[in-house]
Amino acid sequence: MKTDVLDLTINTRGGDVEQALLPAYPKELGSSEPFQLLETTPQFIYQAQSGLTGRDGPDNPANGPRPLYNVEKDAFVLADGQNELQVPMTYTDAAGNTFTKTFVFKRGDYAVNVNYSVQNTGEKPLEISTFGSVKAIHQPASSSRHRQQQLCAAYVPRRGILHAG
Repeated sequence: MKTDVLDLTINTRGGDVEQALLPAYPKELGSSEPFQLLETTPQFIYQAQSGLTGRDGPDNPANGPRPLYNVEKDAFVLADGQNELQVPMTYTDAAGNTFTKTFVFKRGDYAVNVNYSVQNTGEKPLEISTFGSVKAIHQPASSSRHRQQQLCAAYVPRRGILHAG
């Protein structure tokens, strides 16, 4: 996923941003290599996560593994003359409810906006909450003597209920 200011890798399992490069900013002075803001390696994980939890949320661990989203193509690029890029990812659960997670990017903007749309196919209301977090885990490669270090920050707004309709 590329815009004029971002080069991102988004995993379709959960829809997390696993890599973020900032092409306008060099890793080091005089370098052509871009600054890496987010990364995922065997030794280090620094990711931006977001999703839907709550009783009926696809990211609720009680409902199974994180959702595997479908996308219409493998690469999305903000074209010359285009001011906005939308990257929709869709998941349908076992009950037939459809969850669409759409990343929205604007030219010249470093913000990564995420919108959700839920199509409730049942007669009962769905109970869903959004969450966003930065996940950071460092696992030293040297030996198992070192313990895994984990740092996480999360934002969870007030729980909402989505009704059929």
